[in-house]
Amino acid sequence: MSNKSSHTPGPYSVLEAVSGLQITAKAQTEQYQGQAVAIAEVRSWDGEPPINQVRANADLFAAAPELLEALKGLVDEIGRMDLGGPGVANAKLVIAKAEGSSRSEPDKHNKE
Repeated sequence: MSNKSSHTPGPYSVLEAVSGLQITAKAQTEQYQGQAVAIAEVRSWDGEPPINQVRANADLFAAAPELLEALKGLVDEIGRMDLGGPGVANAKLVIAKAEGSSRSEPDKHNKE
């Protein structure tokens, strides 16, 4: 699997903001090097979705870089064991989607 990603490097954090929750990462530019900068915001409008769901969404978004790296590692390990199957094929499609190299949805019937 490719280790090339163009997303903002993690780790990400969730911070309270006036308008909701912000997903933050450490700045990469020289001007703001190491400072927390907002890369996404998760909100609730008039209670929809409920605040507990907003928090769960923010936590999931914040975990995304680590989830991606863990999935890539598992796919690599499974590949070294010469195993495959639809789960591995779907994992590869999801990784490609996360890295922006594929806009297609995973095919649940795809057999590798």
